[in-house]
Amino acid sequence: MFTDLIFTEFSSLYTNVNFPQGYSRALKKLTALELAPSWGKSVTPQLQRQGAEARAFIKRLNASPIVTLRYDSDIVRSQQNDAGWIIHGGFV
Repeated sequence: MFTDLIFTEFSSLYTNVNFPQGYSRALKKLTALELAPSWGKSVTPQLQRQGAEARAFIKRLNASPIVTLRYDSDIVRSQQNDAGWIIHGGFV
């Protein structure tokens, strides 16, 4: 396996590693997809589907959360902080 990241935590080939949910399946399926042609094996449609599902799961798992919209305090003002609502009856 080739990677840009150098793993230094593994002291031997038999070191146990705990991955987040879904990573183990993704590593197995995507490695099988990569190695099958090298070993003269054809990739089954089922393996292609499982690999795509595993890849999509990891992408969803690592997706950045959507930033919630926040209104500027100058645009939306609270009546608690603004006594002007008494003068104009609360209507802007």
